[in-house]
Amino acid sequence: MTKLTISLFLLYLTSLPLASAGLYSAFSTAGHIPFSDTTLPVDWSAKVKVDVTVNSFASTATLFRPDVDTGTCGFLFASKDLPDWNPTTEALETNKGWQFLSSSDLLYTGHWVTRDLYFNPRSSTTRIKSTVPVLAVTKKVKCTSYNVALDNHTCPTAPEWTDTNPSVRLMGIGFGRELDGQPQGTPDKNAFINIQSIAGQSMGSHIQGYTIDSNGINVGLTDGNTLGMTFQDLPARNPNPPGSRIPTVPRDWASLRSNCISFNDGINCYSGEVLLDTGIGNSSMRVPLGETIPRDATTKVLNDGTVVKVNLGDPPLVVERFVSGTGAATAVTPDFAFAYNSNRGNFFNTGRHVYRAWKTAFDSVNGRFGMVAV
Repeated sequence: MTKLTISLFLLYLTSLPLASAGLYSAFSTAGHIPFSDTTLPVDWSAKVKVDVTVNSFASTATLFRPDVDTGTCGFLFASKDLPDWNPTTEALETNKGWQFLSSSDLLYTGHWVTRDLYFNPRSSTTRIKSTVPVLAVTKKVKCTSYNVALDNHTCPTAPEWTDTNPSVRLMGIGFGRELDGQPQGTPDKNAFINIQSIAGQSMGSHIQGYTIDSNGINVGLTDGNTLGMTFQDLPARNPNPPGSRIPTVPRDWASLRSNCISFNDGINCYSGEVLLDTGIGNSSMRVPLGETIPRDATTKVLNDGTVVKVNLGDPPLVVERFVSGTGAATAVTPDFAFAYNSNRGNFFNTGRHVYRAWKTAFDSVNGRFGMVAV
């Protein structure tokens, strides 16, 4: 595949009100989980990882370094490596689980088992404990025929390949991903919004949420770690009552919205979902069937010189505008950009390079998403 260079321009909308002073002034409980890279801040040229132990923070406990992925929700962990895994008592029909990753067409199956996770495990003064169900993965298949609206833990046709001894460690921390092949990716699976203690102290009065920047993850929202951010309310998934912002499942919020996804400054401006994805280096987008896309018919990569405009938020927190081709690249240039026609709903995935320019926050209690330039 020919590599695509993209010139990406991001405009911060200073006309929108900044988060008012004191939005999180009543809350001071927070902790920092640095990325595992030896040199911080990271440059987002590769996947980011964090250090974690499972069920123990003793010095003898194995230290794992899973990828951090906002495109999934749930900790996917190979059962063969999962501490205290007991297939006799834990591989039950009642806790069967799966996750389908649409960006790679990979279907992971196994069983959800509850584990204590310890971040910064070697430091008693910064150690962070989270308790969540973990997907103990027993099989991985490549399934390009998977239908996220119909299929569950099985590939509807013969998979391209099957791995019955998979190696996977993926820390999914996203939200609103249930309709994209992850119906079990509910808020109780997200390790960073189910914090039990920091430095041995219970959370007390706090906001379960997190920020992401080039140095790592901050868990627990405060005025300090959200300084200068513009926030936007997220839609509730399956609101009850209908039309409200009260999700049927507590803290179950839908994805950030865009009120405009367009090509070459055309008259068609499509609304849809937006994902700021730490898990991939490229950008991708879906637009309606029948929309003409300037792209390579085989690879689905945008043609050189194609102008793409995407508003991140509705109304926009940020306007993202990039030109595919070989022109001068900015620091947030994705590796390449795919574009597809689909009836699944309009969608834009920024890829991880957007975090070179922006710090983000997710408030799981109030259903807010925030951004600020870095």
